[in-house]
Formats: sequence, structure tokens, C-alpha cells
Amino acid sequence: MKEELLFRTALVFSLVGIAILLVLGNSIKLEYSEISTIEKGKVGENIKVKGVIIDKKELQSLYLFKIKDESGVISVVIFKDDKNSVYLKKGQMIEVEGIVKKYKDELEIEANKIII
Repeated sequence: MKEELLFRTALVFSLVGIAILLVLGNSIKLEYSEISTIEKGKVGENIKVKGVIIDKKELQSLYLFKIKDESGVISVVIFKDDKNSVYLKKGQMIEVEGIVKKYKDELEIEANKIII
């Protein structure tokens, strides 16, 4: 009897905790960062930047963009299964949300959301 009560209590608290995390996760907004402020200490962090596409390359499994704001330039990686990448072109202003990664000693953003 005590085990069943303990199990039900744990289940209820787990479900309530998951619901709270979902609500909080959707309500947290990232603030824009200037590209020049992205440094090695931010690797693994979610970040949001806005800039103009100055270069676009299509590779076998991904698209590679360089975007520029008034403070600097950074590479943005978009995997081909992401539909947004098809419509992007040089000179276009975009907002990018993604994770800061380090590749070949250079910082880049692996995009998970792009707004045109």
C-alpha cells in the first residue's frame, strides 16, 4: 500500500515538473547578441544574432553561411534537412537562433531556427 502511494506521488510530481519545464521553456526569450561578443566561453550555449548573409556555400549535407552585423562576422551551419536554408540568399537580413560550436578552432553557430 505504501509503495503504491509513493509511486503515485512520484508520478504526479514528475508530470507536474515536466509541465512546468515546458511552460518555462516556451516563455524564455533569447536576447540578441552582437557577433563580436561570441567567444570560446560561450561554446555550447544557445544564442541569437541578427545579420546580413555575405556568403553562402552548399556542401554535401549542409549549407554554410557567413553573416555579418556591425560588430563582426560568424559562420552559420544549417543541415540540409532544415527547409529554411533553401530560401536564403546573399544580402538577405536574417535572425539566427542556435548553439555556439567550435569547428577547426573557429567558432560557428549551428542554427536551429532562422527568421527571414
